[in-house]
Amino acid sequence: MKERIFFYSNHREDDFSIGITKKVHAQIDEIKKVGFEVFFSAYYKGGIGVFDNNNEIVKFTPYLVRKGKLNHFIRRIQNLIFVGKYIENTDYEFKYVYMRFHYWDFFSKRLIKKIKNKKIELVVEAHSYPYKKYNANILMRFFYQIDSVYSRNVHKYIDLVTAITDVKEDIWGCKTIRIENGVNLLDNELRNSRCTEHDELRLVCVANETISHGIDRLLYGLKNYYKVNQDKEVLVWMIGEYSKKN
Repeated sequence: MKERIFFYSNHREDDFSIGITKKVHAQIDEIKKVGFEVFFSAYYKGGIGVFDNNNEIVKFTPYLVRKGKLNHFIRRIQNLIFVGKYIENTDYEFKYVYMRFHYWDFFSKRLIKKIKNKKIELVVEAHSYPYKKYNANILMRFFYQIDSVYSRNVHKYIDLVTAITDVKEDIWGCKTIRIENGVNLLDNELRNSRCTEHDELRLVCVANETISHGIDRLLYGLKNYYKVNQDKEVLVWMIGEYSKKN
């Protein structure tokens, strides 16, 4: 009988055009290839669902708040509580939980305690680490203060951290390994395009952009490039929803 992994995630299962949804499913596919069954959580059609190894929904709860910015805040807490109750009460046995990290607070800390009480090994993915340099508005600075309090002894509950980062030290005092961002190369045709005969290099960014996606680093990189090389003009095209904020 195959061992099971529960993949705690906050992606939208009803929209596969979003990068995080593609990434999570690429990771799930790779976990399945090495012999595990994978259950996972996701936002889905007005609520939160738990999905089985066949991507069939086995548990669902509607959002407490359906619209607006408050939905984005409340649904995160609701997801943490919902998954904790599912893991506590399900008849399925899980060998591991793989948890996509948000930030530490009372609710995320309580979830990892429940996982440890069930004697399940916990792997936490720290993407975009160090995360506290991003989104430094007043609200996020408040959440990061909460994070600083609740992250102090999370190492007691975490068996491994996977990190998409070039930071060398162990994160939260836990054993840490570095991974690459999840991309399924079989779903993306590789092209050997050469543009040496042109004076322009065109980069196209198609994404739901936030500051953590690194456009600022791209622009700083272009600044450094132009200091030493003016052979090509680099054009950056950003495609997506526009607002004054981004």
